Order: sequence, then structure tokens, then C-alpha cells
Amino acid sequence: MNYPEQILPHLRKKLIKSDLSDFYLIHHVELNEGETMRDEVTNFIKTKNICDPTSRIEDLSTSLLGIFKCDYIKIKFTQGSLHFYDYCSPDEQVNVPIYEEDFYLVVNRKFWVIKIDKLHQKQFSYFVNNQPQVATCIIKHTPAKWNYWHFSLRWETSEGQLADLPINQRSSLAKKIGTFARAVIAQFCDDKLLDYSIISEENYLKEAN
Repeated sequence: MNYPEQILPHLRKKLIKSDLSDFYLIHHVELNEGETMRDEVTNFIKTKNICDPTSRIEDLSTSLLGIFKCDYIKIKFTQGSLHFYDYCSPDEQVNVPIYEEDFYLVVNRKFWVIKIDKLHQKQFSYFVNNQPQVATCIIKHTPAKWNYWHFSLRWETSEGQLADLPINQRSSLAKKIGTFARAVIAQFCDDKLLDYSIISEENYLKEAN
């Protein structure tokens, strides 16, 4: 298959800084055989499907749904082409990935979607030494070489941004924040595509047509 070039960075693209409250993020999920997305008791998405406990909750990867289509979550890069996952500037020029050389498709991937206003600037509670603390979720546009539409979930804490903390401190806080964050996200996300908007060109092109 041809790589969807519309999701690559491009000379005309810029960082997205507009209000995205009414838009949706999508995150892929890989289930083992026989596993299901939802909890049979609560009917919420299982918290382990929000992100695996070993995943980097401090910089959780999602994509802005719209020009980035649901089918694109199936894209996975080969060991020799992992550099495509690197962050980059929105206007970086990259080579178009080649099917079966640079990437392949994981056809059985599932997904969840969530409206951005359910997360951005929302506060999540957690505890340190039995003392209540608060982390604020920040949704940030973080273009990657494979995907201009890549967005990260980041976390502001009283100690600073979680992703920027020393590794030992970050690991401890990430586990605490992740426990609460996964539970809250599970309540608001869905594993079915909802009606979603497509961002207008003036919000992502340096000079819209």
C-alpha cells in the first residue's frame, strides 16, 4: 500500500495552537487473543487498554482524528526504520515510508477515542505519602516524522512537568498519576468512532489556500 502522505510533516505545516476542545484523539490498542476492550462489569474500557502500565504515561501518544483516519493506527514501523517515530518540527522534510521496507500493517489493532475537552487542562488527583496532590493534563501537538498529527498527553505537577523530571522521581510519580488517569480516561473514552470534525487548513498550514 502507499503511505498516506497527508499525515507526514510538510514544508507548509506549522504547530497547531488553536482550540481543539471539540476534536477527538485516537490511541491504538493491541489485544491478546481472547481479550476484550471493555470491562464486563462496568462496561468502561479496561484501564489496561487505556495504556499498558509499562507505557510512558508521562508522554502518552495519540493522534488527532480527522485527516488522520482510523485505519492509520494499523501502521507499524520495521526495526530498521524506527527513526520515523522520532519527534520533529512540523515542516520537516521526510522521505515517504515504503511499504514492507519501512512499515507494515497490524490489522487486528483496536482503538479508543476521546474528546479533547475531557482531558485538556483537567486535573487528576493522586497521593504522595498519603498527601493529596494534583496533576494537570496538557494535550500538546508533538509532530513525529511518521505522523504530523501526533499529539502527546503530558502532565503538569507541583514538581514540574512529569516528562522533564529526573528518571527516579518521574517513574514514581508516573505510576501514581497513571493509576488515577487511566481510571478517569476509561470513563470518557469510546471504542467506536463518533461524529468528529476535521480541522480547517488555517489551523495547520502556514499559508492556507
